[in-house]
Amino acid sequence: MITYDDPAGVAGRIAAAARGRPLLLLLDFDGTLCEFQPEPGMVWLRGSRRAAVQRLVAHARVTAGFVSGRRIADLRERVGLTGDVWFAGLHGLEIEGFGRSFVHERVDDARGLLALLARALRVQTADLPGVMVEDKELSLALHVRKAHPDDKIKADAAFLRMALPHIDDGTLRLMPGSNVSELLPNIPWTKGDAVRWIRDAERERRGGGPDPCLVYLGDDVTDEDAFKAAGDEASIMVGPRPSLIPTRLENPAAVERFLTNLTGRI
Repeated sequence: MITYDDPAGVAGRIAAAARGRPLLLLLDFDGTLCEFQPEPGMVWLRGSRRAAVQRLVAHARVTAGFVSGRRIADLRERVGLTGDVWFAGLHGLEIEGFGRSFVHERVDDARGLLALLARALRVQTADLPGVMVEDKELSLALHVRKAHPDDKIKADAAFLRMALPHIDDGTLRLMPGSNVSELLPNIPWTKGDAVRWIRDAERERRGGGPDPCLVYLGDDVTDEDAFKAAGDEASIMVGPRPSLIPTRLENPAAVERFLTNLTGRI
């Protein structure tokens, strides 16, 4: 039986840990700060949650950032925040914020192959209602959230048939998620690496002083690498997915309550 923590209690613990130190708050987007929708294009950060993050980053000691599988341009538009925050897209392969940027040097390795696979996969899944193929140019995602269970099986099978030869030869890697499977260039770089990059950039940007208190919130299996980078005590699991992270919030609405409570305590 899953037990969820009280958002106000979690906020109090984080505020106490960050006392006298900068706070670096990093969040996944889909499923963490926003509820899942039938299609990724339908997900937007609601106004009350945007305001909660905006109030937090108004504090001089607080920096926020978003770490997502989405491309940065898409993520930035859907977040809609004003002011400086960190954005890490494509599971951390691209990072921007505070006048700094990072793009992994091998990010283009499989662009042509992924475009070919996207076209072929669209043909193979065209007769499966609710199945969506998302070509992110530098990755390829198969979404099956809206599909009938039988059609999910068919779509996943088609996806794996196309992907496995390129996974086996080391060209691509498979990133499973919540009702989504994604192919990326086989680069040893994860959300955890992005979290460490942003943490180090924050240390440099702030010019010394105490290390930032890093906190990471995520819901998906892709966030486990970020949890490892942040550490168990600085990680917050969102939702019912099995995880060893000890702190757990129920859903994005609980995350909003956590953010609101944190603002009053920081």
